[in-house]
Amino acid sequence: MVDGFSLDMQKGVIDALKADASVSAIVGARVYDEPPQDDVFPYIRIGSIDEDTFDTSCTSGAELVFGVQVFSRPDAGRVEISRLTTAIRAVLHQNEAAITLRESMLSELRVDAIAVGRSRDGKSYEASIAVFAQLDPAV
Repeated sequence: MVDGFSLDMQKGVIDALKADASVSAIVGARVYDEPPQDDVFPYIRIGSIDEDTFDTSCTSGAELVFGVQVFSRPDAGRVEISRLTTAIRAVLHQNEAAITLRESMLSELRVDAIAVGRSRDGKSYEASIAVFAQLDPAV
């Protein structure tokens, strides 16, 4: 494996979110590993990724817990960020077929929690989406 489980999953999630019509209608192509300093709102960023690998007698795999972070500065309160988190959940929750991985197979994908709140700057909203994934090596 050149990239490993975490990077393979990150690339797959970014590609899936950019390809989804409901998500891209709100953020365009602004789905990042690391957003540029001068980026406009709203945008999506892949947050921390925790990887727990496991081995069996003939294969290796990993369970990942990662965050998808959403940033919005809407004039209409929580509407934009709520629509965006709903669209992201539709792409990711129990929708393994939406994610194309290059080096592994996705056997389970679920959104475990979504939290939306006001940012520290007082002007914007942030959402954190907790996602669980189980990956097995590609055969």
